[in-house]
Amino acid sequence: MTKTESPVTVVIVLLNAVIFFVTLTAGEALVSIGVMDYDLVLGGQFYRFVTAMFLHGSIDHLVGNMLLLFAMGEMVEKVCGSVKYAVIYFSAGILGNAASLFYEMISGARYSSLGASGAVYGILGALIVLALKRVSGINIVRQRIPLALIYCLYSSFIMPNIDFAAHIGGFIAGVILTSLLVRGDNTDEETGSGIYIYR
Repeated sequence: MTKTESPVTVVIVLLNAVIFFVTLTAGEALVSIGVMDYDLVLGGQFYRFVTAMFLHGSIDHLVGNMLLLFAMGEMVEKVCGSVKYAVIYFSAGILGNAASLFYEMISGARYSSLGASGAVYGILGALIVLALKRVSGINIVRQRIPLALIYCLYSSFIMPNIDFAAHIGGFIAGVILTSLLVRGDNTDEETGSGIYIYR
């Protein structure tokens, strides 16, 4: 069996899929135990910052997040290493949920939220930083980065029932953490080596 170069990405995708199908069987009661809920989190149930990252509201929600994660996560994990990648992913997810909670606090809105989008947007932020730093192993057409940012804005503000605060918080966390954890270099992009991402 070939050993994968991105074990954390594979495990996260599989865990999300398994948990989703378990919740389909167990029903709404199991989901309600783990979603982000303003009053319950402030009441001390801080574990929800993590559990909400593994819950999804529909198969479309799950597939969309996991396809994006798999497409980007494999590349980011190969470059950063599994430990740094895991730190970026989970920190971005937690900080994205914290941003959502903060938005509820200042806006007065109240809603239950769930999904891995904050963490996934953190990986998108990480990928953009790696590209701009010209880190060896990732050659990206930087002119395509605005398209990725436009997609972020579209999915955060135009699509219905989207927790834009979690998206923004996760993205910013991914950018900052990757900037701190990964050093850049001056890879010569004209050699044609590396991975080209067209998104």
